[in-house]
Amino acid sequence: MSEPLFKFNSYKAFKKALGHSNFSKEDNFFDIGGDSIAAINVMVLIEKEFNKTFPVSELLLKPTVKK
Repeated sequence: MSEPLFKFNSYKAFKKALGHSNFSKEDNFFDIGGDSIAAINVMVLIEKEFNKTFPVSELLLKPTVKK
């Protein structure tokens, strides 16, 4: 999987889970309205897109689209 594709899909997942797109790729997910339930939703959306399991802790360690 290419990095730009992953970032694009991460952005789409953030947007869907948060219900808005008022953030940049450098913004911390939790600073822009994300919470634990939204984090789980992000990971589920990404897992569905890539057919691969990712632990929610990945979002805690890398909470931006950029990372």
